[in-house]
Amino acid sequence: MIRNLLVYKNIDFEDRRLPFGGPPDYACTQWQAEKFSHGLTFPNLPYYIDGDFKLTQSLAILRYLGRKHDLAGR
Repeated sequence: MIRNLLVYKNIDFEDRRLPFGGPPDYACTQWQAEKFSHGLTFPNLPYYIDGDFKLTQSLAILRYLGRKHDLAGR
């Protein structure tokens, strides 16, 4: 949904997809190595960084983008 909204509004973004290992542990070593380097309050996926404004959680990101780009109901 986040990607769809960004494309719909012609917003430039970097689409990063992080690899996960196979079973049984589904290792996410790349994310573990970099998650604290972004300065996120809650270092979860997905995350969205807009200048100095940083968000995690899908719904929070969608609400932010909706308000910013005039897609939120009144």
